[in-house]
Amino acid sequence: MIAAFSDERTTVHRLAQTAASARSDVRSTRWALRLERTRVRHWRRLVRARIDLAVASAVLPDPLGQDAAGVLRELAGNGYAGHVVVEVKTRGLSRTERTNALAVSLNFARHHLATPVGQIR
Repeated sequence: MIAAFSDERTTVHRLAQTAASARSDVRSTRWALRLERTRVRHWRRLVRARIDLAVASAVLPDPLGQDAAGVLRELAGNGYAGHVVVEVKTRGLSRTERTNALAVSLNFARHHLATPVGQIR
């Protein structure tokens, strides 16, 4: 009877060790997969950045404000009644320069959005 109890304890102990080993294997596998997913994300971001740089170097942007007047006239001509948002770079400008830049942008938008009543479709 004592031998049977000892055998049961040994069997239970082996099963516990096997379960612990299996959990450890699962944890290490999960850790390896997380690490691989992090590496894949890093490489995806790197490839996207390089593609963006290649496209940006191949396509030169229009000078600022070049087509803004045409877009605003088109909006006004089509009877657009929504909001128009203007982004103005004011970093490094004094208070007076900032106010002037905003006023010039506002006047530009108002001028090109104004259309005679007969031209609205």
